[in-house]
Amino acid sequence: MCTGCGVAFTGKRSRCNRCQNEDRECAGCGREFRSAGNRLCSGCRAKDRECPDCGRIFWGNRTICPGCEATDRVCVECSSPFWGRDRRCGPCKWHSVPPEIRTNRSRAYNNARRARILGTEARDRVTEAEYSEIRAGGQCVYCDRPAADGDVDHIRPLTRGGRHEVANLVLACINCNRSKNNSLLVRWRPDRVEHGCRVSAKVRAEYERQVAEGQESGAML
Repeated sequence: MCTGCGVAFTGKRSRCNRCQNEDRECAGCGREFRSAGNRLCSGCRAKDRECPDCGRIFWGNRTICPGCEATDRVCVECSSPFWGRDRRCGPCKWHSVPPEIRTNRSRAYNNARRARILGTEARDRVTEAEYSEIRAGGQCVYCDRPAADGDVDHIRPLTRGGRHEVANLVLACINCNRSKNNSLLVRWRPDRVEHGCRVSAKVRAEYERQVAEGQESGAML
């Protein structure tokens, strides 16, 4: 239990990271950032790396990519199976955040997402019937798990230049959608991407497009 805010957390220290965070000046770039003890900001600590396990290029400060670090796990709080790197599943971590912070984060995310979608809807409107047809598949395109309560995923995320159109929408289970987040296919889990390419022409076309883009950018360098 944190002696500062009273929130339960795992670790050997008496205070949680949120209470230990303070404004610092990065020793690398001079930018101000908040941290519990790092001398370098996240941008200076992270760089493009090649994963020694799968060979993928990823950006970060870990030795192996997130896809190789993550495994199928059982949440220590609710005992539900999930895929990830943590001891708790996403819903349990989310509910451990104070309600007022959850509300602010949800509003900020929904407002930003709504603005991105509305920015493309003038030319790329998706009807309710088309949404229903996508959901009618019933299975996640990336892992084949039942996805009746899943999400309609933008294959190329809106934040990465994707369009809000039927050709860029597939059904994904909650776990895959949260894991993929705003990652490009070429930087996400190879096994899930391979499955998606095998069962969906949409995913295969977008993956091939991203591979071609990477080759072009490499040739320009």
